Amino acid sequence: MDATLKNQQSLQNQPTYDVIVAGAGPVGLFLACELALASCSVLLLEKAANPHSPLKQLPFGIRGLNAPSIEALYRRGLLPELELHKRLQNPHTNAGQGPRRQVGHFAGIPLHEGDIDPTQWKYRLPSSTATSLITEMQELETVLARRAEALGVTILRGLAIPDVQQTAEEVTVRAADQSFTAKWLVGCDGSRSVVRKASNFEFAGTEPEFTGYSTQVDLADPEKLKPGRNLTPTGMYLQSQPGYLMIQDFDGGAFHATGQPATREHVQAVLRRISNTDVTVSALHVASTWTDRARQATTYRHGRVLLAGDAAHIHAPLGGQGLNLGLGDALNLGWKLAATIHGQVPEGLLDSYTTERHPIGAQVLDWSRAQAALMSPSPENRALNAIVRDLLNTRDGATYIAGRVWGIFTHYKLGSSHPLVGRSVPNFELEDGTTIGELLRDGHGILLDFDSNTSLKTLAQEFDNQLKYVSGRVKDQLGVSALLIRPDGFVAWATDGEPAGHELREAAARWFMESSETKGREELQFSTVSNIPANSGNKLNLNTNRRNYEDIAKMLSSISNKLPYTAKDLGHSEYPEDRNSSKTEYPYLRLIQDFNLTFNLSRYNNITLGTEYPSYFVNDYYQIQATPFVAVYNRNHKMTGSFTQPKNIQDILTAVRKNK
Repeated sequence: MDATLKNQQSLQNQPTYDVIVAGAGPVGLFLACELALASCSVLLLEKAANPHSPLKQLPFGIRGLNAPSIEALYRRGLLPELELHKRLQNPHTNAGQGPRRQVGHFAGIPLHEGDIDPTQWKYRLPSSTATSLITEMQELETVLARRAEALGVTILRGLAIPDVQQTAEEVTVRAADQSFTAKWLVGCDGSRSVVRKASNFEFAGTEPEFTGYSTQVDLADPEKLKPGRNLTPTGMYLQSQPGYLMIQDFDGGAFHATGQPATREHVQAVLRRISNTDVTVSALHVASTWTDRARQATTYRHGRVLLAGDAAHIHAPLGGQGLNLGLGDALNLGWKLAATIHGQVPEGLLDSYTTERHPIGAQVLDWSRAQAALMSPSPENRALNAIVRDLLNTRDGATYIAGRVWGIFTHYKLGSSHPLVGRSVPNFELEDGTTIGELLRDGHGILLDFDSNTSLKTLAQEFDNQLKYVSGRVKDQLGVSALLIRPDGFVAWATDGEPAGHELREAAARWFMESSETKGREELQFSTVSNIPANSGNKLNLNTNRRNYEDIAKMLSSISNKLPYTAKDLGHSEYPEDRNSSKTEYPYLRLIQDFNLTFNLSRYNNITLGTEYPSYFVNDYYQIQATPFVAVYNRNHKMTGSFTQPKNIQDILTAVRKNK
């Protein structure tokens, strides 16, 4: 029985999935891995029955991974599974060795290793992964498919999606004679995305300047063509190895628009015109066409349908930016969509996918347009090409362009002035040799604390389903004392000094939800009041005066100017007279905890912050009638005075000084 038919029959009673991903290319596969890592049920549908294609294999399938993509694969433990880069020949045929070794290009203009100054990239550590890496599409898809299946993703091939229907609760897609339902649908189905078209996404942009050809040919006279990349008065051709040609013909994309197959005769005519030779193509084995058309969906989400990769944006494949842009989409979307599915969703989390990734996509499209312009044979653009070439021969120019091409400058605007916030976290290495990249493999966020601040540890426990606390010294902490790292490895909050509790809490609440054990907790259980002196002579009497914490709020407000003044603002009720009543309500003291975090009171071993619930021992011991209440002791642990609602701090200081 046909494998596809078997798959269809097995899905007659298919349950609703969390997510259907359309398209089993690298982007769809990586997204499926991210979702499955977060315990989502995922169905991956691919229209091609066979995952193998000559265009995915060398040399056509060669791709360059940039720094964020390499980091993403490393942080999920996938990088060691890529092997081809260890034995691939440098794709830049004209590359020499030493300082002038070519390590990339911009619009065909070479980037030389000796011209790039990596010391300008402040947050690149010696333990960082590579800035670029050569791979092959087929190998990358094989590695990702193997991981997806190991995580429980269902992959069905040979099933094209012609139609999409969504309601407020779910999405249904039709593939062959079957229907599949999920809570969410993500279109990763390429530049001609059916999901995008069926869901009425607006796809805006610019029309092409050229038709590109990727071909495998036999040449009767190969010596007539130069190796490597060659700009000519009429276009460009690249011969990566004998018989493998990429050609750019600046025809405004006219031939590609016809939809006609590229014949041997047509390829020969174009090649002769572009190369200005009478070279003969004796046989044509593989030919595909493409353009530099640059378009982008105006939003990446419509209801329960989202887009990623080429389904969300298309541009010329110059510099290998398309694959990297798509992998970045998948990394950004995966954990946010999973949190939405599991109900662990701060407001606006899923919409931040478009907010963060759309500007990155727009930048790549602009850079693609710029490269197309620099490669154009017009006199004006060739003059501009010469100027850019001169800039790339300078250290600062080459370093800047390399940083952009390799994704080192990738930055999300998260509203913080700290230079690390919104950037990929440096690969800090702890003293035991563990790196942050390794700690991110489970897909959880991290609160990284270099000073072992117990206040930060306590805060992390409130988000313990999504956030783990890591403390310890590192070999080079780059002047930073603490960082909040999202599951995608990007920094959400950072400080170089003492952590401001309210800022950290706001950052954590923006990206994570508190665990059910701590969400809504009304009592501050920061530490337990202990070691109350037993020799003051005070009699333990029941005190039924249960004033609320309004006076404490007033006292702290006078110090921090951040706390509210009234019980109503604090969000709690008056204490009932009978403390044993089942209706007893306790104050929400989150603001006091923030105050403690801001001033890091845990540094002082003579300051204890806590709650007396449920014993009310402190209240009964001192017979407190109103707050704030201050007791003063001498070095012999004898109480020498007390103050109820003190009006002047000098009175307290005078009492303390008398005990010296």
